[in-house]
Amino acid sequence: MVKLQDYFREKTHIVWDWNGTLLDDVDFCIQTINEILVEHGLKQVSRDAYRERFAFPVVDYYKTLGFDFNKVSFEVVGKAFFDRYRAGLNKGSSLFEGTKDLLKSLKAEGKHLYILSAAEEQHLFEATRYFQVEHLFDGVYGISNVYATSKVDRGKELLQKIAALKEKIIFVGDTDHDLDVAKSLGIDALLIADGHQPYCKLKPLHNAVLESRYMK
Repeated sequence: MVKLQDYFREKTHIVWDWNGTLLDDVDFCIQTINEILVEHGLKQVSRDAYRERFAFPVVDYYKTLGFDFNKVSFEVVGKAFFDRYRAGLNKGSSLFEGTKDLLKSLKAEGKHLYILSAAEEQHLFEATRYFQVEHLFDGVYGISNVYATSKVDRGKELLQKIAALKEKIIFVGDTDHDLDVAKSLGIDALLIADGHQPYCKLKPLHNAVLESRYMK
């Protein structure tokens, strides 16, 4: 059975998504969005329904939850989510088990590690410092706003900095958007279904999908 580190043997540069890939924040995201749904008189979402509906761009995912952006703007809802998420993240989330040891091991092997995320960049700096992994990354690339838009442009900037052969780079994520980003950048992708989208949604899309990082 193919395991997580098997995908990295021939790679020199590993680019990681953050939320749902290194950071286990799914339950905290569900808790946060459910609080906002209740405040807007909307039905709360279950864990399974959340993972099935979650998608990029996030504005479309919010619509599936019942938000009517003719009544309240996406900017208002998106900022409300981010403000609560940011305020409670340190108590509500943690790195996936074994993440720090894995990153240290890869670093010791001489791999170059990066983060490419649709999260706001300053927030990423704060989060990686809090979880004491900032020193393990050669670069952290987020976006300039809090609305979780596409990260393709930042990915292009990252590849320019890396200046490595594309076949030596792999992007690791947990959503179909991460796969789309990797395809846009012309690099390999590995998807791990421990995060914001389920295995049944990811597996038909790509040949490198792990049901869980904990598979023996």
